[in-house]
Amino acid sequence: MSITEPASFSSNGDAGDSDAAAQTQASLPEEQAALNPQDSAADASGGRSAALSGETARRPGRIGGLDIARGLAVLGMVYVNFAPIGDGDDRWSSTHSILSDIPSGRSGILFALVAGVSLSLLTGRDAPYTGERMAIARKRIVGRAFMLVFLSMLTSLLNLPVIVILGYYAVWFVLALPFTSWSARRLWTAAAATAVVGPIVSVAIVWLTASLGLAAQENDPFLWTMLIAGNYPGLVYMAFIFAGMAIGKSCIAETRRQAKLVALGAVLMALGYGGSYILTHTLFDSGDALQVRGAVVTDESEGGRAAAPSGGETDPPPADPDSDQREHAFDWAPVAFDPASQLITANPHANTVFEVVGSGGFAIALTGLCLLIGRASRNALRPLAAVGSMSLTVYATHLVVLGTMPDLANNSWEAVLWMSVGALIVCGLWRLFYRRGPLEWVMWRFSYYVAGLLSAKRIAPPGGSDGAGSPAPVSSAGAES
Repeated sequence: MSITEPASFSSNGDAGDSDAAAQTQASLPEEQAALNPQDSAADASGGRSAALSGETARRPGRIGGLDIARGLAVLGMVYVNFAPIGDGDDRWSSTHSILSDIPSGRSGILFALVAGVSLSLLTGRDAPYTGERMAIARKRIVGRAFMLVFLSMLTSLLNLPVIVILGYYAVWFVLALPFTSWSARRLWTAAAATAVVGPIVSVAIVWLTASLGLAAQENDPFLWTMLIAGNYPGLVYMAFIFAGMAIGKSCIAETRRQAKLVALGAVLMALGYGGSYILTHTLFDSGDALQVRGAVVTDESEGGRAAAPSGGETDPPPADPDSDQREHAFDWAPVAFDPASQLITANPHANTVFEVVGSGGFAIALTGLCLLIGRASRNALRPLAAVGSMSLTVYATHLVVLGTMPDLANNSWEAVLWMSVGALIVCGLWRLFYRRGPLEWVMWRFSYYVAGLLSAKRIAPPGGSDGAGSPAPVSSAGAES
C-alpha cells in the first residue's frame, strides 16, 4: 500500500532508480518544488546553512530495498489470505503450518515499520524539514490518513472475510505527526518504551473498563479498536511506527547501518521469541500459551487466520468488556484477568511484549536485509520492487477479489498463484510506463489537495498537473512522495 504510502509507503522517487543513485546525488526533494516562493527566509537560510555545515543532504529517488520489503509484505498477505490452512496430521500440513506462521501477523508489522520509515522520508529523512516545509509535509500526511479512512470505508462495503488494516494506518499516521521532527535516538527510545509499556497498558485498560462495567467498545468502537483492543492497537503498534521513523532518520543508505539493522533485529528476535519459549516451557505447560487471550482471533489484514483456544481447564476466562455489563457505570466488580500464560506468548496477534519484541525484530532484520540487496530492485528483483511500489493498489485489488469470491479465502492455492504471479507481471509492466500505481497516484494528488485546503492556498505537486488525469509517467528527474 503506498500510504506513505501503506503500503507503497514510500515517499520517494522511481522504483526503478538505483539505491546508489538515490543516495549519492545531493539534491532537495520534491517538497521544495511544491512550496510557494514565499517560504520563510529563515527556513531557506536554515537549509543553506545545513548544507554548508555538512549535514546529510536530502536525496530524491525511490529506495529499492524498501520496495522489496513492501513487496514481500503484500505477497505474504496474499499467501495468508488465500492459502488453505494446514489442519491435518500429515507432514505437509505440519510444514505448511510452519510456513504460514512466518507471514501471519508479521506482514502487518513489516508494513507498520516501513510506514514509519516513509513518514521520515516524507518529512526530510535525517535532516528534518523546518518551518512551512515541515508544516506542508505534515498536512500531506493528514491527507493520506483521510484517504486511507475513505478506502477502508469503501472496502468494508464488500463484506470481506478479513478486517481491513487501512484505518489503523490512518490513525497511526496522525499519532506520529508530533514526532516527525524527533531525532533517531529519541525515536528509538520511544519505540522501546512503547514496546514494553504499550501491551501492558492495553491489557490493563481492557480489564479496567470491563471491571467498571463501562461499554467503551459500544460507545466508541472506532477509537477503542484502533487504539486499544483491536488486533493492531495503536498503543502497541506505534512501537513499530517509531522504530521505522528512527530507521528513516539513520542514513539507511550506508551498508554499515543496514548490517546493523540485521544484527539488531536478530538480537530482538532472540530476546522476544527466545524469552517467550523459555518462560513458556519452564513456568507453564507449553499448550497453555498457544491461546491468544482465550478467544478466537482473526487476522485483520490477512484474512481469517484463527488462533484456537487452548481449552485449558485451569485458566480463568479472559476479561471481556461485553460479558458483564452492569446497570450503572462504575459499579466495581473485577472480572477475571488474563492468565499469565497468555501474557508471555509470542504468537501472532497476541500483542504481548514478547511478540512485539520478537516480531518487531523480525521486521527490522528483514528490512535491513532488503536494504542490503536493494540494488537487485533494478534487475533480478525488479518485479518484486514494482509490487512494493504499488502495494496499496495490490492490497486493494486482493480485497476486491476476496469480497467478490469469498470462498477463496484460506481455500485456494490457485488464487495464491494467480494473485502473486499476476501482481508481479502487471506491476512490473505498469512500472515501465508510470512512476506511481493508480491508487498511489490518487493518494499523491489528494495529499497535496488536502495540504492546500489546510494551508488556505494552492499547493501544486511537483511537475504541475502531472498528466491531469493519469498516473505520472516515469521520469528520472523527479522524486516521488
